[in-house]
Amino acid sequence: MSRLAAVVGVKAGWLVLRETPLPGPWSWFVAPTFEQAMQRLEHYEVVAVDAPLSLTEFPAQPDGADEPGLRDRYRRPAEKVREVHDYLRANPGAGHDLYEVHPRLSFLELEGGATEQQAAERKPRFRDQLSFLCDIFPPQALHQALTAFRHAEASRHDILDAFAMLWSAKRIATSRAERLPSIPVYDARGFDMAIWY
Repeated sequence: MSRLAAVVGVKAGWLVLRETPLPGPWSWFVAPTFEQAMQRLEHYEVVAVDAPLSLTEFPAQPDGADEPGLRDRYRRPAEKVREVHDYLRANPGAGHDLYEVHPRLSFLELEGGATEQQAAERKPRFRDQLSFLCDIFPPQALHQALTAFRHAEASRHDILDAFAMLWSAKRIATSRAERLPSIPVYDARGFDMAIWY
């Protein structure tokens, strides 16, 4: 049975949503750092991360530097992306179970089809996203997760993002996921630069 997780950068650190074994039960926690989140996900088969994982996409930069367009593409502060890449640089053997998953693409696929242009143009509605997820996950589990954290820790949108990403993680684990680009493109360390959904 696959053990799956979704990791989303939030105000208090990193929100982790876990499912083990399929198709549940579900558990969640917030880790202060990405490294601490990864320590609690050892031996997970698929870990969906809402951040670019290719080091080519986000090279090492001094504090305060930002890459143009990064905030628009990922909705995560640049320091969150840098934290992920610092972890990958410090742990060169890590990453084989990590997959870049964009929650907006996951939601668009739930609606019937996704493209990068749609992800950039459409503004998500909370109640619509919740409705889609209630068709996949038990409403009780969604309610429990939505009430588990203070807004200062993780917003309700972050929590729904994590569930959408977990849905994509299931698709990855069962070889049903879609990817952008459709043809693999690798960075200098041989990492597949795909966004999965």
